[in-house]
Amino acid sequence: MRGNERLSLFWCQNTGKELADLMKREYEEETGALLVQAEELLGNSFTFREHWEMERTHKPVIFEKEIDWKHVPDGDAEWVYALNRHTFLLILAKAWYITGDLRFGEKYAELIESWLVKEPLTEENKKSTWRSIEAGIRCEYWLRSLQLMAGCPVVTDTLKGKMEDSLRIHGDYLVKTNETFHRISNWGVLQNHGLFLLGLYFNEKGWIEEAVSRLQQEMQQQVFPDGTHWEQSPMYHGEVLHCFLDTYLHARRFRIAMGKEFRGRLKSMVYALAVLRRPKGEIPCQSDSDGIEAGDLVAMGSILFRDRKLKYLAGNRFCSEVWWLLGIGCRKEYQVMAEEKPGFTSYALTDSGNYVLRDSFTENSGYVRFHCGTMGSGHGHADLLHVDFAAEGEDILIDSGRYTYVEGEERAYLKSPKAHNTVVVDGMDFTECRGSWNYGRMAAPIKGEHCFSQYADYVWGAHLGYLDIGLYTERRVIYLKNNLLCIIDSFRGKGWHDYVQYWHIQKDCSLFLNEGKGTIIGKNVDGELLCLKGEGKIADDICSTEYNRLEKNQTLIQNWKAEGSTSMITIITADKKDQGKPLKAKLLPVTLQSSKKELTSSQAEAIQICHGEEEFVLILCYEEVINGVDLVSAGGYSSYGKVLVFSKDNPAGQCLQY
Repeated sequence: MRGNERLSLFWCQNTGKELADLMKREYEEETGALLVQAEELLGNSFTFREHWEMERTHKPVIFEKEIDWKHVPDGDAEWVYALNRHTFLLILAKAWYITGDLRFGEKYAELIESWLVKEPLTEENKKSTWRSIEAGIRCEYWLRSLQLMAGCPVVTDTLKGKMEDSLRIHGDYLVKTNETFHRISNWGVLQNHGLFLLGLYFNEKGWIEEAVSRLQQEMQQQVFPDGTHWEQSPMYHGEVLHCFLDTYLHARRFRIAMGKEFRGRLKSMVYALAVLRRPKGEIPCQSDSDGIEAGDLVAMGSILFRDRKLKYLAGNRFCSEVWWLLGIGCRKEYQVMAEEKPGFTSYALTDSGNYVLRDSFTENSGYVRFHCGTMGSGHGHADLLHVDFAAEGEDILIDSGRYTYVEGEERAYLKSPKAHNTVVVDGMDFTECRGSWNYGRMAAPIKGEHCFSQYADYVWGAHLGYLDIGLYTERRVIYLKNNLLCIIDSFRGKGWHDYVQYWHIQKDCSLFLNEGKGTIIGKNVDGELLCLKGEGKIADDICSTEYNRLEKNQTLIQNWKAEGSTSMITIITADKKDQGKPLKAKLLPVTLQSSKKELTSSQAEAIQICHGEEEFVLILCYEEVINGVDLVSAGGYSSYGKVLVFSKDNPAGQCLQY
């Protein structure tokens, strides 16, 4: 069976005509954007803005005559890599399939011919147009576009033959490329996914077996049991997940066993991505990530695993690409599939040190993300103990993003602790960035405990980044539900130290300081940010939710100087717009109930929080304080435990950590 005939088993399985009708009928805005981009390509104008594009561009690059496949605009080599993935071929193929306009087929053939002539496989090209990751991705986009172009008269058998000859060169190249770097990097998954597709297309059993073996090994080594990709970037998690899901799809269609472990971790990857998504569906800008809506991958997972909970988590706002991948038949199956509300809201990804606390999975839910885990290689950022916060459909505390891979001030800053909602001591970064991809000294994380309850959600973590100066750093995050968040940073050590907290506010919110209290005014929320110790100031800052797009925002910088063991306590509210409730908080003494002994602030602290009519008392024990039989007491409440929450509705209290 020739490759052309085997294409009927790939992707949309010859249901492209129905998909074209669907695009025009139900995805008008998306179709319009696709056709605009296809028209631009007719004029050799390239802008990379596909849904899962790894390095988006916003300024078109136009070639007046022939294409320079090694062109590097603005000193960013990522543009060359994006160009040579050939995602534009699928844009042209879809445009032809939707409109029947032969101009798109002619441009498709022209670009392929140009690239085949100008960019042969050479040792030098392996550093640019033929990096193995691009070669693997290119295989997918050539094969997918060929499936749609099968009936286009200007994409001749001669051209297809040339493409197939080149694809065989791709396969020989990819099968020989498998160093340690590829086995542990997302590169390996993306290139071996391409090798797997080539093996299926040409019925090359050796390529299939080698690709399956590598992908199974990469799943085992790169994906934690909790489903998180080890590089700690939700965007690269999504790129890897796409390749694994597509591999699993085609392995089923071609009756190839991938194994139970592969299947189990693949499903865990879908769940990990689903729970990390912010309330409106975008992934957080953790490490090297853009804020991409990820419902398409969750929906694809729900179909492949027939999982009704994943359908619930996917929501209804995902792009049409899932149907181009799976076909109309799977869409019909998805439409009749029942959905099931999960039995959880908050979720702990304990292997990777990622925790998400929330009220529900609605768009207006409160959402808190906490990270205390491994670095995740060069794509990881120095973000230990970082917290995101969203409420009422609006981000409030954010991760500042990545913006660029070009080495310079922006890259260094956005990777540093100062660009995250965490604490820097004595002006020294706990993890030191060196260049665009490397680090010097790296803080070791200590993944702590968590507790999710109907009254409050809690997570604790620490790191050893300041042991050199005799300091142990911890953070406790208590989400009191209803958009009320308390963050306690504690430090164990001796001597005087300068502590600086950073609170990065999303770009559409305004931040004001009034008598030491921060006021946050957003589109959907009115919030307050109250730090109980130190002095704050507002600084102009930068953030980035998309590669190559830098925007301005504000950051509250809170300074505190203390001797010996100490703490910093922050309370943040986010009430619905024009329904803001006043926030008050103060420290209370903590005593042992039987002995009446008052504990020092380095041993324990209590916080009384009043938010409108609600009142809470939190007791935090930093040391083992009970020697014998006793209870800790504050604000008229008492119980046993290291982290306790009391309220008028729950006077018996909830212990969040023993």
